[in-house]
Formats: sequence, structure tokens, C-alpha cells
Amino acid sequence: MKTKIFFCVVLFSIVAHLLPNNCAAQFEVTIGTIFGSDETVDVKALPNGRHTAVLANSTSYGSQKIVLAELDPIGNVLFYKTIYSTDSPESDVTAASLELDLNNFGEHIGYFITGYVGKLLGPAPLRMILIRTDLNGLPSWSRELISIYEPISNIPQNELGVSLERQSNNDIIVVGQSKYKFSVSRFSQSGNLIWSYRYGSGDIVFVPYESCNGKRGGQHVIAIAGFAHEIDMGTHSYVSCIRASNGLEFWRHRYYSGQFYDEANDIVQNPKSGQFMVVGRADEMGSTPTSMWVFNVNENNGTLAHGATYNLLPPYYKIWARDVCLSPDKNSGTITGYLNFTTPAGDVEFKTYIMNIAFGPISFPIFSHYFTNTNPLTSKLYFAGDDAIESVISPDPGYVLGTQSKLTGSALLDYDLHVLRLNDLGQTNSIDCPIVPFFPHFREAGNSQRLSREKTESFWKPISTSASDEIFNEEYCNIMSGQSIRNGTEMKSSEITKFDVFPSAAIAGSNVNIRIELKESSIVEFQILDITGKVCNQWSELIGGGFQMIQYQLPTALTKGIYTMKLNIQGGKHKMFKLLVTD
Repeated sequence: MKTKIFFCVVLFSIVAHLLPNNCAAQFEVTIGTIFGSDETVDVKALPNGRHTAVLANSTSYGSQKIVLAELDPIGNVLFYKTIYSTDSPESDVTAASLELDLNNFGEHIGYFITGYVGKLLGPAPLRMILIRTDLNGLPSWSRELISIYEPISNIPQNELGVSLERQSNNDIIVVGQSKYKFSVSRFSQSGNLIWSYRYGSGDIVFVPYESCNGKRGGQHVIAIAGFAHEIDMGTHSYVSCIRASNGLEFWRHRYYSGQFYDEANDIVQNPKSGQFMVVGRADEMGSTPTSMWVFNVNENNGTLAHGATYNLLPPYYKIWARDVCLSPDKNSGTITGYLNFTTPAGDVEFKTYIMNIAFGPISFPIFSHYFTNTNPLTSKLYFAGDDAIESVISPDPGYVLGTQSKLTGSALLDYDLHVLRLNDLGQTNSIDCPIVPFFPHFREAGNSQRLSREKTESFWKPISTSASDEIFNEEYCNIMSGQSIRNGTEMKSSEITKFDVFPSAAIAGSNVNIRIELKESSIVEFQILDITGKVCNQWSELIGGGFQMIQYQLPTALTKGIYTMKLNIQGGKHKMFKLLVTD
């Protein structure tokens, strides 16, 4: 039995124009499958400031593949593609960084992706890759760094892409790890190699994590952050500053937090002072809690300007910075990462946090809180992975943040993409997606040491990659998130722009509510699929344009288990939602 209830959306549109900037459309959504794991590694705000691109790695579709997805202003998935190697289809392909490809007018025309091909513990070496795709995620060209060989064993070394930076003329610079060294290469938009070098320093092992564009004395530079390991010096953070035009390295320094181990995980430049803010972690290898490590570096010579470690009091134990970006007003750095704590029941939970710190001398955060719907208790055995954040400057200042969570019904050790669109205070403004403030304390720390520098030329070769559309599930933290705050949402013709089912868990024979939104009237096909993909029930009907609610009675024949409700529309994209049938 189905009963239609029509809702007017005119009031929603009026309300949107009356809300302040920090109440613009936000969302919190989990995307993936219940079979295998999906891990977010990067997010980007598209030039219109409303859509979000997400880069991830997935084991849900056979061997590990790259996932590239685009979300609309309220979190709906517009496309969800896997990218894989056609030269060796059975090989794992792993992504590490995403960058937008723009034309000379600043319009979005595609994506750049870096990472590697091969298994981390496999017999063959890892191969660093650079992929350029079109707007829909279809590869247009791909390159692979030609490996160098061990001097004695004559075995190819592992090469891993880690970071990307688009240049002012739309060239792309890719940073990678090359066993003991780090590599930096510059390509044109069309895939022509401009320069490529590996950078080392004797027996020191360099592991780069992230990079950023910057300026030094009016020249465009690339700043690279990571860690350097030396047997008699331990493992500590390093930053290198390289001229973007030709690969000349200006300086390279190692930085010490005062603890046994530290590493730099990301870097951003203060556009006013020119100093680089670097974030990461520091600890005593298990004897004390992990600290968040933040330090500022002078751009001219790499010397340390300020440094501090941030700690939390019990029940918190670890706080780790994984990514940093400029705030929308460019006056501070906004950090994301994870923290963990012990619950009263003795369980350990991991949570993704956001923290905003003013540039200049180290200080207390302007705001700091964690999100309650990320990395839940059921994934406590999973060591938290990458978190990524980027600021959105206009039209609605705020942030996009990518991390991990779990879809309903996912296996204990599986995890899924989790994407948040936040306002400029790092919030979603939803009582159903609460945040929890926390208050770190800090102590000043740090000193630096100049390192010797050497570089050798490196080369690339073309390879073949391809992409395919995949089936996925999508769940919202708050079913109505973004629904009542339209604020100029773009809708495509003959497209389901919003689709939710609630409650998401129900017994057979009971009623569930289907919320659906179309730009215009269309015939929609509804399907209920079991866990094998078999169609258990289906029907079609004409649905009017706008936002509506349909009451649907679940078939009494459905047994306990996980089902998928799929909506298809002629000439448009399908939408899916997971449904749990209980006793």
C-alpha cells in the first residue's frame, strides 16, 4: 500500500535566503558498500564552491581500486567510479592525492590523481603513477615513474605517489616516495614531462607525506613535509623547499619536537607572513600519549620560528594531526586528524576532529571539536586512516572534510567513506549529528637542523588505465540534512536529487517512508534487492516534480536481513539506500 504526501518546498527556498553564512547547506554522509572497505584519502571543493570531489581506495570491487566520486551541494552522489590499471588489471591500484584540472578561465575540466600500482607486501615493486581524467572520472592519460634499481641486488625500488599541486599555468607537480629518497616531477596539462628529480642525502631515509604551493622571495615554490630517519638520529620531521619552475632545492631542514619520534603530515603557507605551518604527531613510542605536533618554518631559510606539542587529558590518549588547510578568511590554519579515548565501559573509540589555530606564535585553538558519527565503536580495531580537509571560500565559507565511518550492516573490520560539508566554524548545524568540544593544552617545543642535499634526474613512461561506474550505498547522518536549506542547489534534468528511506530498520509488513525529490515529473522505478542483488519487489509510478513523501508497506515475505532500495529514472542516474529488515 502506498500513500503519497506532497510537501511544498517554497518555504525552504525562502528560509535559505534569510539564513546567515554559517547556516548554508551542510551535510554529513557515509558512502560505500557493506562488502569490503572504502577509505577516503582526499577531498576537494569544486570551483563553484558547492560540489565536492572525493578520492578513496576500495576493496569492494575485487582487487583494490581507486574510487573517484562527486557529490552535489546536499551530499547526493553524482558519479561514483573505480579507476584501475588496464596494463595489469589484477594489480591493486592505490590513490594518495587528488588535484583539480582547470582551464585558463578557472573552469573545472578534470582531475589529477597520484598513487601507485602493486601490493605493499607483494613480490613486485610498487610503481608510482599519475592519472589525468575528464570531468566524469574517465582517464585521458596516465604516466608511471620508471623505477631505479638497488645498487647491489639490482631489484627495482618501490615508488609511491603521495601529493599533487596544480600550478598557476595549470601544470601539475607530483611528489612521491622513492625508497630512501623523495621525488618531485612537473608535467604539463597534456602529460608532457617538464622536469623530474629524486632528492636524497646520504644514508638518510626520507618519507614525504604532503606538499603545498608557496612563495619564497616572489618565486613560486613547492614545500614538502614528511619524516627523515637516520640510525643514529632517530625519526624526525623534515621540510624541503623547491623552486617550482625547475626543481632547484633551496633548503631542507630536519625538525625535532623534543620527543623520541615525530613526523610532519601536512603543510600550508600563511599568505601574509610567508611562514609555513606544519602539522603532525610526536610520541615516545608508546610510553606516553601521542601528541599533535605543530611548528612554523621561515620560508626564506627553513629555520624554526615557533613549535609546540598539543596534548589531551584522560580519558583521551592520542591526538594526531593528518591534514591542514587555510581557513576561509586565510588568517589561520584548520587541522583535522583523529583522537581516541576510553569509554566508561573500557572500550576505545576513534573520532575525527577539526581544530582551528591562528597563525603566528603557538596558541590555544580558536575552536576544536570531534564528530560523533565517525569511526564508531564497531571499528575500534581499525587503526584510523587518512583524514583530509579543504576550505571553501565562496559562496558559502566553510570546509569539506573526508574521513571514515561505517554503513549500517558493514562487517566489523570494514569501513566506508564519510564526507562532511561544514560551515566556517567546522559544524554541520544539525542536532542529529552532534559535535563534542575538547580542550587541548600545549607546551612550546622544537629545534631544527639543516640537511645536506643531492638530486638525480628521473624519467616517466605512458601506461593505460580505465574507469567504470559502480553500485554503492549512501546514508545520511541526518535524513533531512541540507533539505530545508536549498541555497541555490543545482539540479539536472530528469534526475533524482534527493532520496531517503526512514526508518532505515523495520520489520516485514510494516510501513516505511520514502522521501524523494525530482526537478520535474518523471516515471520512477522502485526496486527492493536482497543481498545477492535479486529483485524481491518492484513497481513504477509517475512522481511529480519537487519534494514528496511516499509511504510504502514492506512485503510480508521479506526475511530478516539487509536489503537495498533502488530508484531508477529514465535518462538519469539511479539512487540507492540500505534497508535493514529486523524481526
